[in-house]
Amino acid sequence: MLKKRVIPKLLLKHVFLGNKIRPVIVTTRNFSGESMVGDPISQAKIFESQMADELLLLDIEAGSGRCVSTSIVESLADELFMPFTVGGGVSKLEDFRDLLKAGADKICICTAAIENPNLVTEAAEAFGRQCVVVNIDYRLNDEGKLEV
Repeated sequence: MLKKRVIPKLLLKHVFLGNKIRPVIVTTRNFSGESMVGDPISQAKIFESQMADELLLLDIEAGSGRCVSTSIVESLADELFMPFTVGGGVSKLEDFRDLLKAGADKICICTAAIENPNLVTEAAEAFGRQCVVVNIDYRLNDEGKLEV
């Protein structure tokens, strides 16, 4: 029998707290109505202490040439012992290389997989298929049809 795995997803966003921009974890309902949950490192450590099998961290603001911050990935790698996947704005092989070097175990892509399907194959050949994850976000549109 296959073992069920627990893989929590943390949505990362940068907000002004005091006079500094800080990364925070948010929760959404149907991709809107964000509520702040807490610090990315402390939230990740909570899931690790609850025996999660793996962690998925997605920077929901990344994109348009900006990739998820390697400094956040390095901080997670220093604090966690469980494997973790990061994503957000990853659009080229250099992004994969930088994030894996910073300590991520897997890299998640979404929009880039649609815009450049060859990126999945190129990344799998360059870094191994075990570290390439494709995320597909979808919702029902006004006509009741599924929309990516």
